[in-house]
Formats: sequence, C-alpha cells, structure tokens
Amino acid sequence: MASSLSHLFEASNNSSLDDQVTMARTLLSANEMYRIWNSTDYHQEERQKALEKSCQLTLSVLNELPNHSAALSLMARIEMDRLHYDTAEELLARARKIEPDNENIALNQGYLILANRRYAEAEQFFTTLLQSHPNSYRAFSGIALAKLKQGDYLGATGHYLRLLELGFDSKKIRQSLVNALEFLTSSEYSPTIEKTLLTAFSWDGIEHDKLANLTAAQLVAKYDLNNDNAILDLNDLLSDELLLNSLSRCLLKTVKIESLVVELRRAIMTEVTMTGSLRDELLPAAIAIGVYAAKSDFVLMMSHEEETEVAALAYRINDAMKSKWETDDVAGALIVMSMYEPLYSQSFSFRLLGHELADWPCGMQDLLKNTLYDLSEEHQIHYELFGIDASQLANNDVRRPRDRWDRLQTLNQTSIYQALCHELGHQVVPKRFENEHLNILLVGSGSGQRALYLARYFNNISVCGVDKEPENIAYATLKARQEGIDNVRFVHGDYHHALISEHKFDIIEFGETINQVADAQQTIEEWQLLLRSDGLMRFSFSTHRGAKNWATIHKIVSDRRLSPTIDNIRHLRYAIMQEQKSGIWSELCQDERFFTAAGCRELFFNEFNQTYDLQQVDGLLKRCGLSFIGFCDLDKCETSHFDSAARYNLLAWHVMDQDKTLFRDAYHMYCALESGS
Repeated sequence: MASSLSHLFEASNNSSLDDQVTMARTLLSANEMYRIWNSTDYHQEERQKALEKSCQLTLSVLNELPNHSAALSLMARIEMDRLHYDTAEELLARARKIEPDNENIALNQGYLILANRRYAEAEQFFTTLLQSHPNSYRAFSGIALAKLKQGDYLGATGHYLRLLELGFDSKKIRQSLVNALEFLTSSEYSPTIEKTLLTAFSWDGIEHDKLANLTAAQLVAKYDLNNDNAILDLNDLLSDELLLNSLSRCLLKTVKIESLVVELRRAIMTEVTMTGSLRDELLPAAIAIGVYAAKSDFVLMMSHEEETEVAALAYRINDAMKSKWETDDVAGALIVMSMYEPLYSQSFSFRLLGHELADWPCGMQDLLKNTLYDLSEEHQIHYELFGIDASQLANNDVRRPRDRWDRLQTLNQTSIYQALCHELGHQVVPKRFENEHLNILLVGSGSGQRALYLARYFNNISVCGVDKEPENIAYATLKARQEGIDNVRFVHGDYHHALISEHKFDIIEFGETINQVADAQQTIEEWQLLLRSDGLMRFSFSTHRGAKNWATIHKIVSDRRLSPTIDNIRHLRYAIMQEQKSGIWSELCQDERFFTAAGCRELFFNEFNQTYDLQQVDGLLKRCGLSFIGFCDLDKCETSHFDSAARYNLLAWHVMDQDKTLFRDAYHMYCALESGS
C-alpha cells in the first residue's frame, strides 16, 4: 500500500538554525501529546484530541525537516496506533537508514513486529537489541511480551518480575504479569508464589480474576486439601492473607476451595450462634466470604441448621429496625447474613438503602456494595425496562448475568476497518468500511462487555446487542450508562426470530449463542436476512474438546420438572458435589460455570450445548451460503505456510489441527456471503 506520507521523503532541508530549534520544541510538544494519548489518566476524548495534535505537530516538523529521524520514529508510532502498519514500516525504514544505531527507533521496529503478530521474530529481535543495549528495559519488556504472546507464561512471568524488581513499575507491566500468571499452576506450595500473588492482589485497577487458578492451586497445596484426612486450623485460616484477599477479589473455581469456604463459614456461624456476637478476629474472614458469596450469586449450599439460624437472624435484624437504629447497631448481623443471602432480597433492604454507602463502616462498604447497592441499581434498570417479575419475587430470587465485569480495558480508539484488515487482510474487507458509518449487531450480547468495547474503541460505528435474558439487558444498559457510551443499545429478543429493524447491518456477531440453539442453520439463516450483501458475520463455535456431556443432568431436571430457582440450583449442586468421587460429574465440576448460579442455570437448564469440529463448521457454513474468510487472534506464523487458497479452506485447517493445539475452547471466525447468495 502506498504511503500517504511519501512526499515528505522527497523534500529538501533548507531550514535555518532558528527554525530547527523551533522544530525541536515542536517535537517535544508532539511527544508530550503522544504521552497523553497513551496515558490512562485522561478521558478518552482528551486522549483522542492529544493524538490528533501529536500527529499535526509531528507532520509540521517533517514538512520542515523530512529527514528528522526522531520525528519519523514518532510518526511511525502514531501510524502503528492507527493500525497503519505498512506506513509505519516505511517510516521506520527511513528513520533506521538515517540512524541505524538509534535505540528508540529500533525499539519501535520491534514493537511493530509484535503488532504484526510475528512473536518469535520479535523475541529474537529484542534479544539481539538487548545485546547492543544491555540497559534497555524496553527491549527486556519486549522480550517479556513476545514470550507472553507465544504462550511461554513461565518465561514471561520471570521477565515481568525482574522488571518490577529493577523498579520499572507501571500499570501495563502489572497487568501483563497478571496475564501471564493466569495460565500458570502449581501442585506444590511456594512462599515465593504466594508473595507474588499477594503483591498482585494489592494492585488497584488489575483484573484480579486472572489470579484465581494459581491462587486456588496454592491454597489446595498449602492446606493439603486433596487429602481427605487433612486437619485444618481455624486460626490459620482466619489469618491467611492469601485466602482472604482471593475470596474478596476473585472466584476460586474449584470444589476443594468451595468446600473449605463452606466449612469456614459454618465455623463462624456456629461461634456467632453460641456467643451471640461476631468477634473482631472473625470480621475479615466473614466479610471476605460475604463478597465471595455475592460473586457466586449465593450458590453455596447451607445446612438445615444454618438455614434456621439465617432465618432467625433475618427476623432479629428486621425487628431491630422497627425502632430507631444506627448502622453500627446492625453491622455485625448484616455481615453474617451476607455470607448466606443477598441483603437486597431481604424484607428490610429498603431500610438499609435509606443510608448512602458512605454512611457504613469503611471495612464493610465493599461487602454492602456487592450484596445490596449493586443489586439495587441493576433492579432499578430491570424495573424500568421490564417491570416486576412476580415469579422471582415469590422465590426471593435475584438473577444476574454470568459474565459480569467491572470496567472496560483501557485501549486506544481506532478504525474498525483497519482492525479488520489487520486481522483478515485487505482483500476480504469491504472497502466502504473505511469511510462509512457501520452498524454492528451482536446476537447474544450477554452482559454487554463486547458490545460496549466495540462502541467505545472503534470510531464511526453504532452497536445493537440482542439477548434473551432480561437480567443481561438490564445489566448491559446500566453499564452503558455508567461508562457514558451512547452509540449502543440493547434489545430483549428471542434468538429464533430476527430483530425487526429499519436498516440492515454491516457486521453481525454470534457469540456463544450459536452453540445454544436447537437448529444453528435455521438461526443463522434467520438473522442473515439482516446482513448487507457485502457484510461480515462473526461466529464462536464451541470445540469438541471443550464439550461436556450434560445429558444426565438435563434428564434429571426434565424428569423432576425443576425450575431454575436458586434453591433448586443449590440442591442440584450439592448432590453433584456429594457424588464427585464417583467421577461421573468430574467434567461438570471443572466447568467454570458450575461456580455461579447464573452459570448453573446455563448448564442445568439450557437444553442445547452444541459443539463442533471444523469439518462440521464447514458443512454448516456452506448450507447457509457463507464463505469462511479468516480466524480471529491467530499468531501470523500459524498461517504463514498456507498458500492463499488453503488459507480460506476450513478442511485444510481441520487437517492441520489434528493435534488439537491451535484452538482452545472455540473457533472464532469471520465469514461473508457467498457470491450470488
């Protein structure tokens, strides 16, 4: 692709010394604007304006000094952020020719290789650069990122830890370390790993859920939980920083840890019942368990004795609130209650909501946010959109989305046309996508995270999300308001019947939805009518190796005519966990959805859990008149040895993936209508 900046390389340098000094100051301002663009401390609109200003200033320098290597390098970074990789490559080649030994220019070249997903090449490039610039932390960081992208999670972890030890601390390095830790596990307890996890849990603005697997493995090993005869000391558990931090920040999705939490909760309730008070030493654990229970949608099973005590406690709290009361009067009782039930579903919740969150003791504000105030916000939106659900009120049932999230990842806004071209190649992306306003439809938008991500970070688009679950629509609508995103809307609808729309869509995405319908072909053909003739469709087909056989549990649900209430879910889970040693339910208990009520509704009560291999996907797409045009997020080296014809042949990919290493749990792909369809 020809560079729009090529004219700069032909200009002559006739600038005076004063002009060159002025240009140097201008370039400093351009770099400062570029720093703001890359900083998460500023609002997205401010950052976007800073990028535009940086571009203008840099171009003004290049107009006067076309061979200014630093300006060329900065302009290359700007073009990289815009996903104009060919132009960035041209600029960097020019800069390196002028200053072949310049470290900053070389670093930008390395990150361009990373951006093009040539991860092994990038690692080698940064390694070579580090030999000539041994103190370059950015080259070392580049190696760490290349290792992370290649799946060398242990190597990436070591590199990021070393960077932190050397004092190169930043939010990006912290999150990258957490991204690496997500895929590590250990069968042995390590004080060093525990220290690393505790440090990561102390960081704000980090995706702590990614620490769950390694943390669970460490706790299982630390307390020998695989040994049925292991003896647990209550005081050790109450003072365990790793246990308490993890319970309040993520969901530890293992049966062993859940059983530990249930036992610890029972011990706390027993003491409270006997003494009539919650002593200070129990407070941190009780609060952490309450937050954990909220994250699980209060799916943890309780004994008959505990049910009796919880009912009695609710009665006492309600009675205490009939007269004048202060927050401190009921704080302890509310903490204990929160370990078992959401406060929002209690009859006295309206009295609690008479206080602002800040009115409560600081130590329990996070707990109340999770069990009361967040639920109240979601219910208000639900009521605004759908009114009152009498059946849920009758069952004291609070339903929430499975894939809840805290905040959108901070990313730079860019063009969806450039992103698709980088992903799929210019030859398969409609050229009109570059300049037209695009309408994107998500069928099965869930909690709205992807819809809002698209709406925020791609310019010149509008997004519509459709979902069959009212709680998903309410949650996504709330999140859109909280994030201040107005180019997105969410609609409640049935997947079997396409949305009635005044216009057609440029892109239609199916997430997990396509695996949860009785007839995938009929569903695709129904929604396909809303696609423009040159539009694209995106699918996520579940793979066979991610499949589980749920026939038995579905038969139990059907035979007993069970409805998806929280009580039924709790009892089903309890029965499954009691029979875990038989091995019948081992796959079910390893599914992350098993550990929340919302996930269990999907597992137990959704009749369809379709799975595919690439041969089956190929047949389905052909029956629907669709052509495969590319996978999402694949390393470029995976496609480098394909010729142009084989690259778009799913059966060739099917043969290549016989060892089942290319794809994890799903085939994420784009398709287009076949010619004449």
